[in-house]
Order: sequence, then structure tokens, then C-alpha cells
Amino acid sequence: MANNFRTNFYLTQVSDSLFRYSITTHKGDWRGAQVHKFGWSFQNSLIPVCMKGKKEGKLSVSQSFCEVDKPNVLLLTLKQAEDGEGLIVRLIEIEGKNTDVKVTLPFFTIVRAYRTNLVEENERILSAKKHEIKVPVKAFDIATIRVQGI
Repeated sequence: MANNFRTNFYLTQVSDSLFRYSITTHKGDWRGAQVHKFGWSFQNSLIPVCMKGKKEGKLSVSQSFCEVDKPNVLLLTLKQAEDGEGLIVRLIEIEGKNTDVKVTLPFFTIVRAYRTNLVEENERILSAKKHEIKVPVKAFDIATIRVQGI
């Protein structure tokens, strides 16, 4: 709780801190055990959001709203764009490998997809099919994509 940025804040800010830990065991090395899944699921609980709109039809027992085909790339965010122009998909590569990942949105018909920066400004167009986008993600990088559809 130290602040040393030459601002008008006190150099030391006293407060209570809460630390939580979760410990598990596994066989083999961290990659084989996929410990990143344990860590991410502990630190990032799923936050449901109520969606308004049509509610007709039935969903299958098991289906994903967003699928990522590579185990070393995790979905960080799937949300409406801040400007309301489509969806934002944010991915992170966690094993240090440049990866081409396929993102599938089975319930969303894609018209256009853009690679954006972190503040959701379009940088370049990505090739996309009806329900999928191929996205290159650099090692340990975060990729943000804007998906526009009908």
C-alpha cells in the first residue's frame, strides 16, 4: 500500500488488506496439469448478466456462447462494445506461444470482425465466416476483437 509517484497522496496509505489463497495438487509439470485453469477459475468467477430480447425456442443441454479452439488461449471478455457497435471478444495467450486461434460464436451471425486496441478502436479488419473468426495472438499477448453481426 505504498504510493511513491510524486503526487499529493501520502507516501504510505494504511488500510486493511484481505488475501485469499487456494491450493491444489497435481501430477507432472504445470503445463500438463493445466494449473492455469485452476487459478483462473478461482480468481475469476463467472458473472452472469440478464439479457433482454426474444426468449423463444430451446437451447441444447450443453452449448457455448463462445468457443476458443486452443487450450493456451483463454477468453477474458465477451461483452457489448462500449459504443454499442457489436460485441467485444478479448483473448489472452498464457503459455508463451504465438497462436492462431479460432473463435466460434454459434448464436451470432458475423458480418464483420476487426482487430481493435484495448480501448476498442478498430485497427484492421479480420477475415470471418458466418460464426467464426481466425485470430492471431502473440505469445503472452492480449487480443481484442470487435464482432459485428445481424
